[in-house]
Amino acid sequence: MVLKNKIFLILLTLINSITLFSYPEISTRNSDILFKQVVADIKENNKRILLRKKIVQPQFYKYIIKNGDTIFSIASRFNISYDSIATLNSLENKLFFPSLKFVYIPTCPGIYTEKIFKDSNIVEVNFNNKNIKLYPGRGFSATERLNFLVTPFKSPLNSPIITSEFGNRENPYTGNTEFHSGLDFRASIGTKVLSPYDGEINNIGYSEFYGNYLIIKHPNGYSSHYYHLNRVILKVGDKLKKGDLVATTGNSGKSTGPHLHFEIHLNEEPINPRLLLGEV
Repeated sequence: MVLKNKIFLILLTLINSITLFSYPEISTRNSDILFKQVVADIKENNKRILLRKKIVQPQFYKYIIKNGDTIFSIASRFNISYDSIATLNSLENKLFFPSLKFVYIPTCPGIYTEKIFKDSNIVEVNFNNKNIKLYPGRGFSATERLNFLVTPFKSPLNSPIITSEFGNRENPYTGNTEFHSGLDFRASIGTKVLSPYDGEINNIGYSEFYGNYLIIKHPNGYSSHYYHLNRVILKVGDKLKKGDLVATTGNSGKSTGPHLHFEIHLNEEPINPRLLLGEV
């Protein structure tokens, strides 16, 4: 009997560990009864916050991100602030959203955090087996909102001048139209190359086409790539902060002249660096 009880407890622990982080999956179809209920729950908590009444304890749901979704469109669909979704999912910037496969949706708007604010209206919640604090109805401060909306990436050069854009262009050697997977910056040999964001040196090498190159791995599926370099300053595995010196520009490999070819990849696919760099 004692053995059976022990086996039962072990099985129960295993089941709990498997289901511990499992939240109901939800769609945004109007025909989905669960979706309607979640929207109703959010509406109820919005009303209670407005009337300064006690909120209904928040529940959490898993939403699988579809093509074309943004954090703003999802927030609008559920009629909840994007601040709520961002903080619950530890999303520091809107540009990191494409690296996610799903997000959790709470039924109470507010800021979800481990931080302590000078605010008496605090609700303790358990999310993914972690105790966090909910500040119902609270939103981003002006600084937090700016940090979330403005790109965290910076130009790899202090004085950037773009000579060739991302996309189709005429190959300078063959004259044929070919896809150009990055930006070319004008730069004399020895110009300082800076890390555009926090990260880690992932790869350093040489190829006949790209010459000396460097790849930095950044959080949330991003990486930055630098080609035709003169010299790489650091080594593989070195940790970086935004703005750290990583290399100097050159004319190595197959190059029409001194310049920096710069790429940004998301989940190993090249994207237009202008999407992250803003005005350069």
